Amino acid sequence: MGETKRSNRQLSNRRRSGSQLVEFALVIPIFLIVLFGICQYALLFWAYITIRTASAIGARQAIISPGNVALITTASKNAVNAPPLFDSNQCTVVVNTNVTSGTLITSIQVKYPFKILVPYVIPPFKGGTSMIKTVTATTVVQ
Repeated sequence: MGETKRSNRQLSNRRRSGSQLVEFALVIPIFLIVLFGICQYALLFWAYITIRTASAIGARQAIISPGNVALITTASKNAVNAPPLFDSNQCTVVVNTNVTSGTLITSIQVKYPFKILVPYVIPPFKGGTSMIKTVTATTVVQ
């Protein structure tokens, strides 16, 4: 009688381990999508912070030397070139200068085409060649 209880217990453990394997197989894809989504959004936010900082550096340069568009553009592009995932040649800097009622208003807009590394995580959920998200930041100096 003791042997039948032992064999029933071993059979129950085998069934339980099989169900754990099935549960793991069902849960792991969802877990990996969430994990990769967190990583991709972290990279996208890092890109946005870098582009926003480049726009702020361009605005600071606009305060130091107002009207010098080449110097403002160079300062912004140098700020984008710092991290290893960015290329300053792909960065677009647009400087708009406007004089309104005796006040010089300068707008610095920095755009960067950021490549999505993990497909199907960031909306719109398209793969293939459209895996580029344009990150834009604008700073206005009065």
